[in-house]
Amino acid sequence: MGFIKCMGIYPIGSLVELNTGAVGVVITINRARRLKPKVALLLTANKKPLSRKFVADLADHKDSRGKELRIDRVLPAGSYDINPMDHIAQL
Repeated sequence: MGFIKCMGIYPIGSLVELNTGAVGVVITINRARRLKPKVALLLTANKKPLSRKFVADLADHKDSRGKELRIDRVLPAGSYDINPMDHIAQL
């Protein structure tokens, strides 16, 4: 099995920005749909902390207008002063 198949395109712990502008941490991979992991959302589109954590399964979750959520880009660890491992340990 190849590395990408084993780890996923977005490995657990990746800090990502969604097409909505929200920022989160990948918490599980989706072996059937590698571009659609579960993401613990941490920041709103305006980069403000969410009052409570929300886990979005990108395979199923849509935004408020019914559009599919997707990862736009992977952010460097430490972006927005976020250490992804701090959030994975809390789950």
